[in-house]
Amino acid sequence: QVRKDMRISDIRSMMLIGPDRHGIGGAARNWSIIVVRVDTDAGVYGLGEALNYMGVRDALAYIKRRLVGRDPLDVRPIVTDLIYGGLPPHTPAGCPNDVPHGPIVWAAGAVEMALRDLAGKALGVPVYTLLGGKYRDQIAIYLDRSAPAHVDDLDAWRRLAVETRERG
Repeated sequence: QVRKDMRISDIRSMMLIGPDRHGIGGAARNWSIIVVRVDTDAGVYGLGEALNYMGVRDALAYIKRRLVGRDPLDVRPIVTDLIYGGLPPHTPAGCPNDVPHGPIVWAAGAVEMALRDLAGKALGVPVYTLLGGKYRDQIAIYLDRSAPAHVDDLDAWRRLAVETRERG
């Protein structure tokens, strides 16, 4: 049962760094992701993620100051507030093309993921139910932003596909 007075008690993050053996152009690199956790005073938490771009952690610190004490189930008003600086029913001033970008949006996206995860847990339903329902039973998976060292080598592409599939 959902507590009607549940409140956000903390927003924290940690950085995960791991190898990407076949990054863009086949160059090995490290990939870093920020995992965001939104905690509540009811013990329910949600997880989200953002790429480790410059400014994201500063934006998360700002978001924490803004959100502690708020109702975590008010996902849309919270995200609107973070991105546009106002709460519904206030509509942001400016033209529709006046959309912010950069660290605040990347951090807000991670927090939104975490809030939706949290809401699904609190309500006992999958997140897809909160977003309008299940659409498919399975999805096609593809390997994005990866390539062999020589993109014209078709055998290297085949090996990459087989290796990726075997790794799950």
